Amino acid sequence: MRVRVHYFALLLAALLASAHAVPAVKEPNMVSPEFPASTRSVTTDLLAKRLLRSHKKAEDAVEDDEERMFAIKAVSDFFENNHLTGWLKNSVSARDAIGLTKLDDAGANIFAGSQWKTFSTYVNMLDKSNADTEMASSLMGHYGAEKLANMLAAAAKDPKTEAVATNLKGGADSFLEGLGH
Repeated sequence: MRVRVHYFALLLAALLASAHAVPAVKEPNMVSPEFPASTRSVTTDLLAKRLLRSHKKAEDAVEDDEERMFAIKAVSDFFENNHLTGWLKNSVSARDAIGLTKLDDAGANIFAGSQWKTFSTYVNMLDKSNADTEMASSLMGHYGAEKLANMLAAAAKDPKTEAVATNLKGGADSFLEGLGH
């Protein structure tokens, strides 16, 4: 009997929800709404505009005409994570990961590109407790101490890469302390 009560409540809810729907047959004295009732707000009866993205300001929503699509980024992140897990299984060093991620191809703004994201993600997977030191030591071995210092100085001036530069500088200092310099 209890199950029947649930079905009855569900049926009643469906009837109440559809009571606000526009009738399929128009009568000559009826005026059809500008939009179907399903696009109107339940609480205010104002037209609700469905946004494809959340925006902080309404003006931003007007400027953005992005179409919605399935999450390609999620798919690429999945494959990248599997790729990096394969590197872990094959014991790829952080220094070798520089070449595998094609970090040299990133150009002048090396710490803002997707190659850097892949490299830093891998090194974090490789050695989470000393990731900054591991990254700094492998970059120092690849580029040299002077070039790395210049790269970090340039990155510290850019607000997008300032935190990365600060963390790597700390990692480089820890690495050099370990060497006794």
